[in-house]
Amino acid sequence: IDARDLDTILWHNGIFLDMIGYTQVQLEEELHFRCSKYVHLDDLPRISLVCAGLKNTGDNAVLEARAYTRSKEERIWTVTLCYISGEDSWDGIPSFYSIGLDITKERLQMEKLRHKAEKDTLTGVYNRETMKQQLQSYLIENPKTVNALIMVDTDNFKQINDTHGHITGDLVLSEMVAGMNRNVRKDDLVGRIGGDEFTIFLKNISSATTAMDKAEELLAMFQQLFSNEKKPIAVTCSMGIAMYPRDGESFQELYECADKALYQAKQRGKNGCCMYDDSLLQNQEYLQNSSLGSIPSRITQRVKIIWHGMFSVFCIIMNIWMRQSIWFWRS
Repeated sequence: IDARDLDTILWHNGIFLDMIGYTQVQLEEELHFRCSKYVHLDDLPRISLVCAGLKNTGDNAVLEARAYTRSKEERIWTVTLCYISGEDSWDGIPSFYSIGLDITKERLQMEKLRHKAEKDTLTGVYNRETMKQQLQSYLIENPKTVNALIMVDTDNFKQINDTHGHITGDLVLSEMVAGMNRNVRKDDLVGRIGGDEFTIFLKNISSATTAMDKAEELLAMFQQLFSNEKKPIAVTCSMGIAMYPRDGESFQELYECADKALYQAKQRGKNGCCMYDDSLLQNQEYLQNSSLGSIPSRITQRVKIIWHGMFSVFCIIMNIWMRQSIWFWRS
């Protein structure tokens, strides 16, 4: 490649023509011996920057670039570049010698393995660990944004499995995820954290009201998923919402708060959503520790006392009986 314009092909071999799918005549008539005709436009500035550095250092460089074949198929190449000055070149032209290797097949295999490691096999959304990593990375890069973590739990999912079968249960989960993906933005995150529980991370929203509105929208969508089927399936969900940075600044903190809010939604009768509110949770704890909240614990304590007394009487009777038995045999 001519180092003066970083574009003109000065020499090539037959393998290069096979890689781009052109004949010698087509290379001349259609590409005019220009690299910019088959290299992805977004990769050209990066290649130019690498080449400029090689002129100064004299080192070799290995980079990846995307190239298009004559049939417009995108391929991925690894390219090794070496700069030869005009004084050292056989034709007196400063040049970049390059060796290209097509790694498209290997890259696709790597992407499949990565997808398998990151995604839930049934629904295709992020698994718990990847969801955690994605959320943490976003918060580190965007610490001043307002975000929401929504936990979604399917109400009475065991009953769906028991009544309609596990295949139908899997279909319900898949359709729920498809509905979630349709109702959130492309940049938002959807993940399955296990069983019939999911998380939705809403990025860069205006306020908690936005998160609550989205949760209400999702609740309505879930109820309509299978309402038009010949055998309708009632699908409802409970949701808990935690806000960043108000309720937590890490995945674990937000997860715990959203989980508590979800529990509160379940306690209210399911098929609803609750925003995490620390004051409400504190009031619940106070109620549990108050005289009213301690009635069940008092009953339990009294039962324990009665049982302990009965057991003590039983031990005394057994002791007397054993002594009488020993006296009888000795006599």
